[in-house]
Amino acid sequence: MRKQFLSRYFFILSFLIIVSSTFPLVKANIWGIFTNLLFWSIVWFLSLLLFYPKVLFSGIMKYVIIYGLYLFIALNTFLKNMDRWNSETLIWEFYQIALTISIFNYFILNKEFHYYAKITKYSIVFLIITCFTTLFTTFLEPNYGRMVAGTTQTRIDFVIITGLSKYGAGNYGTMISYLGILIIIVYFMRFITNNIFTKIIFIFLLLIVIYTTIRMQIYANIILAFLFSFFAFLNPIKLKKSLLIVFFTFILIFSIPKSIFVDSLLEVSYLFDETTDISKKFRETAFFINYGFDLKETQTNPSQRVERYPILFETFMRNPFFGCYFFADETGRGYQGEGAHLHWMNKLTIMGIIGFIIFSLIIFKFIQSNLKNFKLPYKYYYILGSLSIISYGILKTIAGIETWITLFIILPGVYYLTFLNIKTENKIFNVDEQQNKSSMDL
Repeated sequence: MRKQFLSRYFFILSFLIIVSSTFPLVKANIWGIFTNLLFWSIVWFLSLLLFYPKVLFSGIMKYVIIYGLYLFIALNTFLKNMDRWNSETLIWEFYQIALTISIFNYFILNKEFHYYAKITKYSIVFLIITCFTTLFTTFLEPNYGRMVAGTTQTRIDFVIITGLSKYGAGNYGTMISYLGILIIIVYFMRFITNNIFTKIIFIFLLLIVIYTTIRMQIYANIILAFLFSFFAFLNPIKLKKSLLIVFFTFILIFSIPKSIFVDSLLEVSYLFDETTDISKKFRETAFFINYGFDLKETQTNPSQRVERYPILFETFMRNPFFGCYFFADETGRGYQGEGAHLHWMNKLTIMGIIGFIIFSLIIFKFIQSNLKNFKLPYKYYYILGSLSIISYGILKTIAGIETWITLFIILPGVYYLTFLNIKTENKIFNVDEQQNKSSMDL
């Protein structure tokens, strides 16, 4: 009886956390504790300490705790002069990762697979609903995506965003999460059902997510969405054949004359209003491919982002092991804040190799532990979905609770949806072990 009560109690708590994180339509229109993420997070951690302390100190959470201790010591001693934006971002990121992994840990360690499947299902449903509300909002304000990304946010933009919040549009983190959601939709469409009508629904959802991504005008999201969607349609069972296709595709791309790339990108830019940011980004990419860094009158956005890598690397080399702020003053040995747009390189620069490795172990060990339990074809889609989010940090900043919910709760949780009695083809979840070994070497 007590076990059953606690199972329902923690399911409700995790549900409230998910609602507060992935369902802005509810959060914007229902005020109070019900949608207060911080409040429910505190209740969640206190409840775990009281009833299931093992969840907080075992499994992947061990690596989270080690990183948390390192971060606490570093920010109060040898990295205490780190700039406010980076230090607050690191703390907020740690909180979000600790929260999402602890939710995963609870369900897995207590074998609450049925409730875990429910949380995964609700998370996907809320994000899909948010996709529609976001699309609607972009028609009310075409530049909403650029505003919410915060790159050029002004006080007027903030007022507009606040006014539009009642419609429940997504934010920067939501858009990153859609990279993983796209992979899941393709997986559902290809392997979960043979019903034509259901497949049509999945195709419709796939197109809606892609269209919303385009309407939000965040260039990196658009490029990665199309790239990983292409990979998702390859054959996950015959992985070697699929990888050969990817390999020869890249060879083909790099063998295409530069002029064709430039002309194609310019043609794509003409599909959008020339005053929109997305049209500008396609034109700038075309100019960058054509001229590289030899633009004398103006700097394109791609060239500016590429330039940040050598700038960050130069700062990184001033103290590669403990970061540029290691017993340094507020200047961080010449650190430039523009580098924060490149998530992984920026983290390596401000934390050094040691801090970066400790952090990376969390993600590496998490993915590794799940791959031991997953079978084909979902093993392939899990890798693809995880890489789609991780690779985002090469181009931009990774941020938002929705991002970590997708990486640490939704993507591994999809594998457990069979506990909701979803009808699937037996071959999907009972792949012969020999076939696993011959098809995919992990």
